[in-house]
Amino acid sequence: MRATLLLAVALAACGGASHPAPSNAMGSTDSITLTYAAPRVGASWTEEKTSETQMSIDTGDGPIRMVGHEDTVKRWTVLAASAEAITKATVTYVKHDRSQQVAGTEQVPPSVIVGKTFTLEGSPPTITVDGAAVPPDESKQVLADEPHFGEPEKMGKLLAGRTFERDQAVDLPPDEIAHSMGDDKLDVTRMTLTYRGMNGRDASFDIALDMAQQSGGATISFSMTGSVSFDPKTNELHSMKLEGPISMTGTASGNGTMSLTKTHTP
Repeated sequence: MRATLLLAVALAACGGASHPAPSNAMGSTDSITLTYAAPRVGASWTEEKTSETQMSIDTGDGPIRMVGHEDTVKRWTVLAASAEAITKATVTYVKHDRSQQVAGTEQVPPSVIVGKTFTLEGSPPTITVDGAAVPPDESKQVLADEPHFGEPEKMGKLLAGRTFERDQAVDLPPDEIAHSMGDDKLDVTRMTLTYRGMNGRDASFDIALDMAQQSGGATISFSMTGSVSFDPKTNELHSMKLEGPISMTGTASGNGTMSLTKTHTP
């Protein structure tokens, strides 16, 4: 349940480790054309993410309350990169607080990676500390956190070359969006971006998206709105805020809300 609820809004991660890079201010704010570039060796940034999920679920035996929470802070440094993606990097889990309670019972084991620094290389990544293999429980948590490490930023590449006029909504093709997320179980029915102008070096957009995902005979639907900002010269996500209702139909029914914020700073 937890993985399903959080995965669908993980498009905020845009398919892997996000990585801000310096860019020049744009000369015009009436329209913007986005481009994609992989990060440079030596680039480093801090990624912060918080999310809250509350849902009442009925499986036929009465309502069950589910409450999810995430508060993570990671520090990334790029050690090697191709023209398309990061191929080697270190990540430090400064904060790694995750919880999901169902009917008051905690479902998520304590973090075994908080406060630790790992080196990731390749795709899927080999995970080491000072050149040595890490314990299986640590490797499992890192892989769960970074399932797309070493892959090109699919959402960034999807947006590359697209031109957005200020205050004009652009609907992206749902099939392309689903492909960019790398999840064939995700049904995206709408993703709309509306360019609102430049905020310093970042291009700011309003975002609206509707999507659903299948899980164990149930369908979980999301309708989220909010804002995102990109570096227009790299398509790297610098900030994101989403919130909206979620619902469940099928073998179980339910409704609730979800909110998510994410920031990337050098």
